[in-house]
Amino acid sequence: MQYWFAGVDFDSPLSLEETAACLSSHVFGGVQFGGRDEYVKDEVPALVAQKSVLGCYIVIYGSGADGYRLEMQSQLRSDANSVRTDAADIFTEIDLSELLTGALLQIPHFTLRGDG
Repeated sequence: MQYWFAGVDFDSPLSLEETAACLSSHVFGGVQFGGRDEYVKDEVPALVAQKSVLGCYIVIYGSGADGYRLEMQSQLRSDANSVRTDAADIFTEIDLSELLTGALLQIPHFTLRGDG
């Protein structure tokens, strides 16, 4: 079984919602982000992709002043009715951060913050 993940820290002059809209159109094929009021990252503003992409859960969080973090991770299924994201019985981990970084660098005004 494979577990895919990625994490990239970057800057954008746009708000969280505008940044997510750019990611939607440039990277994720129009998949919309939402759920700001669900507090998926505790007290940090965050948006979640409303559909999985390649079977991955996607979240963007942070603020324009402090930068943003974009994360992806596989949604592993143990049966037809549940989703789990633990890596207890994973055989291979595949880091897609470099691929995601390349896609982010194609978006005007997005710059990397360093190692993701």
